[in-house]
Amino acid sequence: MVKKILMICLGNICRSPIAEAVMIDTIEKAGASADWEVDSAAIGDWHRGSPPDHRALSTMKKHDLPYNNRARQIKKQDFHDFDYIFGMDEENMGDLRSLAPANSKAKLLMLGDFGLDKSDRIILDPYYQRGDAGFEKAYQQCVKACAAFFEQALAGNTCRSPMAESVMKHWVQEYDLSWEVDSAGLRTWNVGRKPDDRCIKVLAENSLTTDHVGRQITIMDFYKNDYILAMDEHNLHELETLAKDSSQQRCAKVELLGKYIDRAEDQIIRDPYFCNSIGGFRCAFLQITESCQNFIAEHMYTD
Repeated sequence: MVKKILMICLGNICRSPIAEAVMIDTIEKAGASADWEVDSAAIGDWHRGSPPDHRALSTMKKHDLPYNNRARQIKKQDFHDFDYIFGMDEENMGDLRSLAPANSKAKLLMLGDFGLDKSDRIILDPYYQRGDAGFEKAYQQCVKACAAFFEQALAGNTCRSPMAESVMKHWVQEYDLSWEVDSAGLRTWNVGRKPDDRCIKVLAENSLTTDHVGRQITIMDFYKNDYILAMDEHNLHELETLAKDSSQQRCAKVELLGKYIDRAEDQIIRDPYFCNSIGGFRCAFLQITESCQNFIAEHMYTD
């Protein structure tokens, strides 16, 4: 399922085209172009049909970012068509909240809330500044923010974790163990959503099912669970940070699920979401199955 991103600024000739080009570049470098679409638009209609400001174009050219779009104004249908709509500053965000129709699906986010310090989270409009410096600053902010968003989008509880939940439940049942198994995401992106269709298909190929609905992990999860198993090193680091924010009395032991595979090269279960095919999900399934079987073998008589 393709996810769609819309970058917004006041006139769609300075910040949002740069943000659009940077996000496209970020996605292409991750090999995920088939799974994401990116566009940009304006709050106002002053520059409709115009190319970006010459300083924006020269900044993008300096960083080898091609750009051919022309300015357009955001429309109500965009709030239904796009998954994420990013504003560049608080004024943009206020306008977007005012324009958003009831029950639209788009998440309204400020781009600078990702990967930037609080003191640097506003991507200022460089239009009225002299020279290219403001455009270069906006570019550098966009590079950090787009990379941070993309990394965080990997932790959404629709791919690896519901697959691991289903696999672990299967083997728990096979061994007649009275264990409870659940899954969660580190982010809110996919709260309330069913797992990715490719996840469901790979489970079905192996005679497994899932009725899981995406949710975000809570501090209480660190108290009521004995183990919290991460899929990769980024997940692990965030979980360890969250664990420190809970209490020394917490129950959960935080580990990599893949540590239960002997082969070091297979211990990181990569997010298959950005794969162009179902192959990444099948690979993750094999890693998860081996990890779950070995986890149970190690703990079924000791815990």
